Amino acid sequence: MTGLIVFGSRIVSAATGFVFLVMVARWLAPAQLGLWEFIVDLIVFASYPAGFLTYWAARDVARGKVVGKTTLVLNLLASMLGVAIFLAFALASYSEVGSSVGPFILAVVLVPLSYWNQATSALVGGYNPAIGAYSLLASEPAKLIAAYPLLFVFKLLWAGSGSGTRTCRG
Repeated sequence: MTGLIVFGSRIVSAATGFVFLVMVARWLAPAQLGLWEFIVDLIVFASYPAGFLTYWAARDVARGKVVGKTTLVLNLLASMLGVAIFLAFALASYSEVGSSVGPFILAVVLVPLSYWNQATSALVGGYNPAIGAYSLLASEPAKLIAAYPLLFVFKLLWAGSGSGTRTCRG
């Protein structure tokens, strides 16, 4: 039964992710959508090292070993490497994609959050995969519920300026 719950939650996650992408694509201009996707790709690339630790953490937790604090601390330390990777690629490429450095500086905070997410997901998955599935079933629709008013009701926009990025109302 747990496998069915995990599988179902991932299907729901894929569907809500697609809806979220459509919402963002309708909200952003094509150049902004490309920049957003480029930044997301950089975050994912900079977060690859987290997978080395989390793979073993999930296995060890499932075997009853107490490795939670160690995994979180090591992943937090490894996130510094991820931040360095992100900043290196961001600073080398922001002008190539026709952007100011501001959106990249704002996005750097997402790298440690990605490491934290991978570590906690691995620990929960090793302990009880159904808990992670239920949290996914709750968080994915919540993402859409939170995004709709921000994107379409309040019409929040990211406007680039010469010295960075600011939030404004469109």
